Amino acid sequence: MAITYSRMIIGVLTASLFTISESNAAESNNYISEAIDAAQHGNCAKAFTLLDRAKAKAPDDYRVYYVAGMTYLRCGKTAQGKSYLEKGIGLAGRMAVQDKYTKGNIAVAYASLGNYPRARLYAEEAKKLFSDAGDSTEVDKMNAFLLNISNQ
Repeated sequence: MAITYSRMIIGVLTASLFTISESNAAESNNYISEAIDAAQHGNCAKAFTLLDRAKAKAPDDYRVYYVAGMTYLRCGKTAQGKSYLEKGIGLAGRMAVQDKYTKGNIAVAYASLGNYPRARLYAEEAKKLFSDAGDSTEVDKMNAFLLNISNQ
């Protein structure tokens, strides 16, 4: 299944942070942003270094592991990518996150791991939260994602 890297990072920097300080969150966000940019430009080594720095600042932030997982997958390191995605899913679940972007991110993570039933479940939850918030653009994105994985 081909989902573009930028679509994989659905609202990743907008999720609420529960367990890290404001200054560490800001630094972590900067590292995550720079890592996404580096990966999109094919600089995997730089992206991994930046993600390690983000993880040091916010070791319990699921977003760091989510972006790391997607980056490892993009860079051809499937085993590491799956490991990071699974950890990110676990952290987000442990936090009982109800954020619509987080639900979308988890859906994409499950799809990347090949777990399409769980991906559909989280995508439907995200779509409902976006719909409840009146965000038709994000509802359309979730519908496109669901259509993309419907034959899986």
